[in-house]
Amino acid sequence: MPKTFTLEHMGAVKTALSALPERPQKPKALNLAQSIREMKTEIQAALKRGYTLEDIAQSLKDNQFDVGVPTLRAYLYRKTRAATTTVNKRTRRKRAAAHAPESAATPERKATSTAVAMPAAEDL
Repeated sequence: MPKTFTLEHMGAVKTALSALPERPQKPKALNLAQSIREMKTEIQAALKRGYTLEDIAQSLKDNQFDVGVPTLRAYLYRKTRAATTTVNKRTRRKRAAAHAPESAATPERKATSTAVAMPAAEDL
């Protein structure tokens, strides 16, 4: 393979690259939880029409989605971990501040240093 290229050769390669047709996208494979979340709007609409989670789970099973009611409920109503963690941290801070006594809000620090004075070099 050559290490250098002529401008004519580069022009031909650019033309060939520009002439490439659009490549079709591969369908993205989703796991069961992602699939349920993708169908969340339709599932919620079915719930509003009076269907139960049991009915919906059975319908999903009939369409090759092997999911039980507890799993379906968990996938539908689970919050994302990042959002839950942020809320929990804020809640813990607020609760800790609300339940802490006034004096405990700013505890005094005691000196806990165990430093020992070293003798001068000439004393050694």
